[in-house]
This record gives sequence, structure tokens and C-alpha cells, in this order.
Amino acid sequence: MAKTIGILVLVAIAVFGLGWLIGASGRSDLARQQRVSEERAAFADARAHLFEGRVDLFRLNFGAASTQFERARAVLDGLQAQLREEGSAERAGQLEIALTRVREAQQMAVSMDPNAQSAAEAALHAIDAAR
Repeated sequence: MAKTIGILVLVAIAVFGLGWLIGASGRSDLARQQRVSEERAAFADARAHLFEGRVDLFRLNFGAASTQFERARAVLDGLQAQLREEGSAERAGQLEIALTRVREAQQMAVSMDPNAQSAAEAALHAIDAAR
């Protein structure tokens, strides 16, 4: 009787362990896919803010453009920190170029310089290169 219970306990442990392994194997892929999706969303969000800022520049609304560039910069800062944590130092370095261009665009917008448009466009190109 004790031998039968021991065998049943071992079988239960084996089944539990196998189920855990099968469940855990799919989680890493899911986590990677989620991280990639969040990364894409952050890139899209930063691009959207830059485009909105460029539209504001066309409307000669330099204050709103500066606000949009600040929002883009905040998104890119967060994305850059995330990339560094993941060990993607090269991509994080490429984002530094985009951040520099966004800062330039924001400074130009604050000073009502129409060249902010070209700086914002350069930031968009730098973001595309980092993706």
C-alpha cells in the first residue's frame, strides 16, 4: 500500500514538472514578442509626436511644436533606457543621435527658428535608422 502511494506521488510530481516545463517554454517567446511590440509602439509614439510638432511648425505654433518635441524626447529617453537594460547598447547609441536632433528641433522651436523643421526631419530619419 505504501509502495503504491509512493509511486502515485512520484507520477504526480513528474506530471506536474512536465506541465511546468511545457508552460514555461512558451513564456520566453511571449515575453520577447511583448517586448518587441512595446518597442515598436514607443518608436511609433515618438514619431507621432515629431510629426505633430512639424505640423505645429507649419501652423507657426512654435510653443505647441516645442511641447510635442518634448514629448517625443521623453518617449525616446525611456526607450533608450530600456534598450540599455536589455543590452542593446548599439541601438541605444543610435537613439542618442535622434535625441540630439529632437533637442535641436525643440530649441529652434522655442527660439521661433524655422529651421526647426529640418531638425525634426533629421530626428525622424535617425529614429528610422535606430529601428
